[in-house]
Parts: sequence; structure tokens; C-alpha cells
Amino acid sequence: MQVIEMTKRFFSFLLMLTIAGSSWSKEIHVSVLASTSGDGSEAFPYPTIQAAATVAKAGDEIIIHAGIYCETVTPANSGTTNARITYRVYNNDRVIIDATNQITNWDVYKDNIYRAKFTLALGAENQIFVDEKMAHLARWPNVSELSIDDPFFVHENYSMVSKSGSAKGIINDPKLPAMPENYYKGATLWCNFGVKWTSFGTLVTASSATKLYYSTTNDNDHYPFAAPWGPLVSTNKELYFLSGKFEMLDAYNEWFYRNDSIYLMVKEGVSLEMSVRAKKRLLCFNLNDKSYITIKGVFFFGGAITMNNSKYCVLDAIQAKFLTHHAMVNVKPYELRFVQLKNRNGINMSGESNSIINSTIKYSAGSGITIDGGSNHLIDNNDIQYCNYVNQYCEGINSVASTGINVRITRNKIWYTGGPLINAERGDTWKNNKGHFIAYNDLGYGEQLGDDRGGINGSGYEVCFNWIHHIGRGMASSIVPGLYTDVSRDYATYHHNVIWNPHSTNTTAHILINNTGNPANGNQAIFVFNNTGWGKGWEQTMTAGLWQSIITDKNNLCNPPSNTFVNVVTANFRLNEQATNAIDKGVVIPTITDGYVGSSPDRGAYEYGAINGGADWSAGNNVEMHYDGASQVVAIAQFDKSSFVMFPNPAYSVLYFDNVEENSEVVVIDLTGKIVMRNSLTMKSIDISRLPNGLYLIQITNNKGTLYRKLLKQ
Repeated sequence: MQVIEMTKRFFSFLLMLTIAGSSWSKEIHVSVLASTSGDGSEAFPYPTIQAAATVAKAGDEIIIHAGIYCETVTPANSGTTNARITYRVYNNDRVIIDATNQITNWDVYKDNIYRAKFTLALGAENQIFVDEKMAHLARWPNVSELSIDDPFFVHENYSMVSKSGSAKGIINDPKLPAMPENYYKGATLWCNFGVKWTSFGTLVTASSATKLYYSTTNDNDHYPFAAPWGPLVSTNKELYFLSGKFEMLDAYNEWFYRNDSIYLMVKEGVSLEMSVRAKKRLLCFNLNDKSYITIKGVFFFGGAITMNNSKYCVLDAIQAKFLTHHAMVNVKPYELRFVQLKNRNGINMSGESNSIINSTIKYSAGSGITIDGGSNHLIDNNDIQYCNYVNQYCEGINSVASTGINVRITRNKIWYTGGPLINAERGDTWKNNKGHFIAYNDLGYGEQLGDDRGGINGSGYEVCFNWIHHIGRGMASSIVPGLYTDVSRDYATYHHNVIWNPHSTNTTAHILINNTGNPANGNQAIFVFNNTGWGKGWEQTMTAGLWQSIITDKNNLCNPPSNTFVNVVTANFRLNEQATNAIDKGVVIPTITDGYVGSSPDRGAYEYGAINGGADWSAGNNVEMHYDGASQVVAIAQFDKSSFVMFPNPAYSVLYFDNVEENSEVVVIDLTGKIVMRNSLTMKSIDISRLPNGLYLIQITNNKGTLYRKLLKQ
């Protein structure tokens, strides 16, 4: 009896700890208004997020109150499978983790140019902001005030080289402001020339009335009007700008740095003491080597997030702006800039089963998100815009060659990139798709500065149910297909994609297979099924490639008469009743055409007359996914304790649950620690009428974790 009584007392104590600690956890509060002597309670919060991150342990919740937190946060500990560490905002507060610092103590230098002592130590990654918008390093041509939200892809913000008099190492530009000889010597050039696979940075070595001379190497692809081989030809859009001279500081929201001082030109009425900030740190949050951590609802500004070798970490409903930058200063005499930017990703993840969901990512000189290896990652339902704004081998989302298996990139809106919107690679021997999916994404306005790449570049993924549109700006050869498998990439499956309005002045297919699939290299395959193409392309040819024998091409629909579709003007490419060239004109392809209506499947990406949800699909944020392969969630998300409801309590006969997944396991534990009931939650309720009256612990477990609640049975 004494042992039983001691057991009851111990378990009662354990139960009280569980309830008081909110699932074996505690709340840790943070407020910028707190004193340095806070203890993390709501009454006496910590003043920094790092202070909370240093002490937080598995199961803890860090609750962050409104404010700007100028710090890089590096958690000391990881969560566990059943007890995640969560960072969340308090009561929908606006919480900013900021990689910038405020600049104060301004004085007037001259007219509308102000000066402040401030140390910038990030070299080419120094960045100045006015009212949360990026100011530009003093340059020519100036950035138009009308393009302040999109200063990167408005071609009028650059100057164009004249074909007459320009050559390798020489720029001839009659619009160049006339200055004395060698006035521009030592200035920095950003150049986007030739085939435009990348831009490059270099220094002016000499100048004359209309000419700039710059150092170069044996690169025969990126000089003005380079056309190394057909069909890679150049156009008149040979863009460049100059920076790096104080005398160019002549427009609002331009800045220059010299002698440990920042010079900034602003309009009258701007409150310099309140609205001007400078980048001081490269990182906002460091999750490297951490596991089971969730960050929810936080706004990140001016810095990147790293998740290298992380496991089961989640970024949910975050906003991130200006994650990476490169200002083209301190470059070597001639330097392709991707050498400097290859490790400058907005969010870099590797490891296992990490997720980025429901978030907004905007403005990154490098990639927005890079999957830098590992398996089972999920990037779902995000809005990603204005990435790779310097035209390098960077993308909105970049999946590098070391990526493992089961990666899903779904339901994202990715618009406006200097190069491709998505780069898709994987790290096996490229024998099959390895469970990778790119599906239900709205992909628009890629290749705004580049050429000879696609909306989605690469292979190794099953690419399906995507909208891909408005790729390219006529930068060079205009080889800008919606889907591009290039340079010996293979084993791709493309089906049910809609590709429209590529900016193709050259002969370009909607899906291009280039330098890929030489049968001499072994058993390779590209599958292209049930895609729709509209706009410039190879007339009615959906797919083109050097080795057609490896391409299996069926049920595609390219540039039919416009009355085939509901409305091409509004980009509604569903079939209408007049689509006699498409309805029932396809062939059966197992798993691809399942659920078709009529005597045979239809051609194209939509099945006419089908009433199941999968046939009338949409792409982008918050859409429903009906294709089984793409809709599997592979990364663990957080068990949302804040929305979970169990009622009534006390309960008499039936206990109900809300905001919990069906088929969760419910375990009822009595005060001795004995499991007295174990049910699968199929109807979101359990019958407890046969339980003796008393106090119990309810344990709910599903793929998002485990949660505990106290129950009083009467």
C-alpha cells in the first residue's frame, strides 16, 4: 500500500508539472522594453531574443512582444520529437529581427546631402535603407523614383552599350556624361553582356569622351555583343551601370561611404534620425545543427536565415525582406560575380525534413531559398519575389545537386527573378525522380536579366500542375523556355503544366531539352505528358531536344486555335466545348491520365468535363492539391497547441476534440501511470462513460508531435 501511495503521489506531482509547464514546457517572454534583469516571465521578460534562446529547452515557447530586435539569434538547444522549441509573436504583434542598425547624428554636408559618422564593415554587402526601402549606392544612370519597389528589373535604370565602337574590354556609349579623360578610371562597372548567363563586375581602367575601358580575361561569352555560337546571339540590350565615385551622388536615396562616414541624399521632410538604417550583420537567425525548432509569425529584415544540417525545423508565416545583397564594390579587375554570391542565399537549408511554409520572401541578390542537400524538405505556400536581382546562378528556389530524396516544392508564387525561377537538381546518380515534386506553383517573370535558361531549369523532379508564364525580356538569344533541361541533366517528368507568353524572339520550344540525353551515356529518359503551351514557340511543337529518342512526348497541346480554350486573354487555358482537337484525342498513360472523362483522355493540362477536383486545378498560394504524389507532406510541422481544443472539461460521457487531425492517437492515463484507454481519433470524440470518476492525463499524438492535457472525469 505504501508503494502504491508513493506512486500515486509521484504521478500526481508529474501531472501537475505537465499542466503547469504546458506540455513539460514553460513560456519565456521577450520584450525590447524590458530591463536587463528580466527573468523571462511575462511580468519581467528578457530584453533580447538571444537571452531567451540561450536558456530555452525542449518544449519551451519563446513569446516575443512587439519591437525591433537588432541581433543575430543562435539557439543554444534543440527541441525533441515530442517537445519542440517554438519562437512566436505575442498577440499578433509586429516583431522584427533586424540585421540593420539605426544611423543617427546627421549633419548637413551640402544641399540635400547629409553626413553621419558610421562604420560599415561588410564590404560589397553594405546596404542602406530609408523607410525600409533600399537606397542605392551612388551610380549612373540613376534609379528612377517611379521604380522604387522594383529598381532591379526596370531596364531603363541601366544604360545600353552602342554596338558601334564597342568590343571586348571596350564600352562605347554616346549617352555617357562627358567628362575629362580618365575621369571614370577606378569606377566599378556592373555589366550584363553577351550570352548573359551571368553578369560580372569589373573596374574601369581608362575612359575618354564616350568610351569606358575595362580589364577582361579570356571569357569569350560575356563581352559586349558576344555571339560565340548560334543560336546564342546578342541583342541591343547590353546593359551596364557605373558606381564607386562620390561625384555620382546626385539623386534622392543615393548614398556613398568614405572616411568612415555615410553620405546620403534625401528629399526634404525625411526624418533622418528615425528612418535611415545600415546593414551591420549578415544573419538574422542561425538554426545550424539544430532540430525541432519552429519560428512563427516573425518579420526578418536585412539579413539571412541559415538552417544548415538542421532537422525538422519549421519557418511558418514569417516575412523576410532584403535577405542578401551585393553592391559591386571591391571587386577584382574582372570577376564573374557568382564566385562571390554562391554562398549568399536568403534562406539556406540542409539536413533532414525542414519546412518553409506560409511565408513571404522578398528581395535577395542571391537565391531566395536554397536546398543545399538532405532529404524530405518541404517548401509550401510561400510568396517569393525579386530574387537574383544581380543575374547570377541563383534563383527564387535553388535545389542543388547534393539534394537527396523526397523534396517537395509546392503551392508557391515565385515572381520576378534575374534568372530561372526554380533550379531543380538532385544528388543521386539521376536514375529516377526520387520522389521529388515541383507542383502547383505560379511561376512568372523569370529571366528578367538573363538568357538561355528556363522558368524551371534542371531535372530530376516530377514537375506537374504548374503555371509558368512571361519568361524572358529579350535579353539575347531569347532561348527562354518554360521548362529547360540542359547540360546533361536528365530523368525528368513534366506533366500537366501550362506555359504561356514566353518572350521568345528566337526559335524556342515551350519545353527544351538541350545538351542532354546522349544515348551513348546510358539509359536516360525525359517524359513530357499533357502539357499546354501558348504563345511563341515552335508553332505546334511542345518539346524540342538534341536527342529526340530519349523524349517520350504524349498528349501535349501547343498553340492550337484560341477558341480551344476558355479565354486566352485572362490565361484561362481550360478546354471549352469547341476543343475538338483536344477532347478525347489523347492516349491513356497510367497514373497521369487517371480519372479521364469520355472515350479517351484529352490533350493538354486540363480534362474537359471532369468533375473531380484534380481536373480543374489552379496553381499558387492556398490552392488545393489533388495529385497524390505532390500533396504528401514530408516534413514535420508543429502541433499547434494554441488552436487545439478539448471539451467539455469536466466531462461525463463523451470527450470532444477540435483542431486536431483525424486518426491521431488518444491515450488516457490514470494517476498511477497506467494506460486505461487507447483510441484512434476517427470521429474527433471518444467515449469515456466507463471510466471511473477522477483525474486523468490525456495524451494526443500524431505526425506533428505529442500534446498533453488534464481531464477531470465526473
